[in-house]
Amino acid sequence: MSRKSLLFSCTALAGCLVLGGAAHAAQALDFRQAVQLGKQAYEGNPAAYTQLKASAQAGSAAAESVLGALYQAGSPAVNKDDAAAFKWLRQAAEQGDAEAQFGLGVMVANGRGTAQDYAAAARWFVKAAEQGNPAPYFYLGLLYENGLGVAKNYAEAAKWYAKAAATPGPVGLQFDLATGGAKELRPPEDSSQVIKDFPMVPDQAQAGAAYNLGMMSWNGRGAAANSVEAYKWFVVASARGSRLADYNLRNLARGMSQKQISDATAQATAWEAEHPFNGAGKSPSR
Repeated sequence: MSRKSLLFSCTALAGCLVLGGAAHAAQALDFRQAVQLGKQAYEGNPAAYTQLKASAQAGSAAAESVLGALYQAGSPAVNKDDAAAFKWLRQAAEQGDAEAQFGLGVMVANGRGTAQDYAAAARWFVKAAEQGNPAPYFYLGLLYENGLGVAKNYAEAAKWYAKAAATPGPVGLQFDLATGGAKELRPPEDSSQVIKDFPMVPDQAQAGAAYNLGMMSWNGRGAAANSVEAYKWFVVASARGSRLADYNLRNLARGMSQKQISDATAQATAWEAEHPFNGAGKSPSR
């Protein structure tokens, strides 16, 4: 598996009003307002960019977080700048901003704007996850499954994958800045395809987590191989758009009884009922 990089995503939030004046913005800017300015800056509004940067320079963690994500995403209006992204995300992360902690972890994992360090990335991911940010869940699963910066631990990987799969909607500040959450993009298929550089895709983590749980169950990673459990997770992944899960369902079915398939499908249906997914929705605001 490539050890190059992990894709970036953070918690997507809608914006509200734009304050009139850099000094006032620096004092009163909250995260929703910062996201609104970030969207406007992404789309080419120089006044919004100036206001956002002024607030970040004045020490607003919300502005620092969004400005860092803006530089990390890049747009026709704001050039991608890894060094600037790392600087602003680190400042916000050190103030305890959960979105910035995740974004910083991604940059460290990718070696973007700094030296690559999976152990440091894991620490930032955990900090963000402990604050309730669901964006790191899938990536912590990847790190533990593959022993990147942490001791390989399939049980821990499965725990984080299960949390990621149960996340009710997309997570993606970078995606939200770029598209307002309206664009549909194909989910990933497996770990080897996810540890690469991708633009922000909000639903990838949920589909990828369910798929990877299926692969772990199929291959007996962390527990005895269990085709019923694997089939269940592939059904969940398929519902979230994984075409490779569809392929694996067909392969698994060849060695399963009709009762096993029925049981697995029923388990997937029950799990989905307890963890409804809204692929077009937004993550809870903080």
